[in-house]
Amino acid sequence: MHGRNAAMVRRYFPKYRSPKVIYQALLDQLVRPDTVWLELGCGKRICADDQLNVELPRRARLAVGSDVDPAPGGHSSIRNLVRCDAASLPFRSGVFTLVTCSMVAEHLEHPEKVFAEIARICRPDARFVVFTPNLFNYGMMIAAMTPYRFHLLYKKVMYYFARGEWRGHEEEMFPTWYRANTVGRLRWLGRRAEFSVERIERLSLVHSFGFIGPLYACSLLFERLIDRRWLNFLKADILSIFVKGKRGRTQVKPSRIRAEVDVPPRAAAV
Repeated sequence: MHGRNAAMVRRYFPKYRSPKVIYQALLDQLVRPDTVWLELGCGKRICADDQLNVELPRRARLAVGSDVDPAPGGHSSIRNLVRCDAASLPFRSGVFTLVTCSMVAEHLEHPEKVFAEIARICRPDARFVVFTPNLFNYGMMIAAMTPYRFHLLYKKVMYYFARGEWRGHEEEMFPTWYRANTVGRLRWLGRRAEFSVERIERLSLVHSFGFIGPLYACSLLFERLIDRRWLNFLKADILSIFVKGKRGRTQVKPSRIRAEVDVPPRAAAV
């Protein structure tokens, strides 16, 4: 591990690996030359790694980003961008082979509708990846019990201590509902939408107290403590992979993929 806290990680929790690193390694494995990919709630980046962020959309046969309110300036690497609600996706049925959803599920007011829509647009055997916070983690419990305005203030204060700049974050923060943020709930939502679970796991996350050494050390020690089977329900993040069932299988010729996805022209895109 690299960065200003690397020595502290090696000392207090040497097995620690950032969930974001685990997630981007999974994307690197899943995105292939024949992948027709939807990045749901795409924001401005796919992952932290600059090289992968640029390479992954180029590697896929087609990569589409969707967001209800895209970030100003567009996306850093996905060209095909669509503004839409995740509960009403403007794509034809049975098109995508991969749908990814990173730090979005906690913002879904009606996750059952979103899962149903994703199931509709997926081909048989397509994968749906959900990377989201775990409601049973202490950080998420606090977040769930505090109002949206407090989240904005907290983000502003953390950004100031980390970057020395006092600015608002309203354009990049959305209200949270936490209605798809436990392992049990995700399994239920997946079954309801006729997905099967290929993999689901909880991941440790050391909360961002990087500017206060003792607090960061305490967070590391806590994550080390719960890194065992009978306490892992307290871990901070959940990474799950669902697979679409074969019911209602349809075939889409490669030459028709872009037309079937029905991505709007660049002038109409975000």
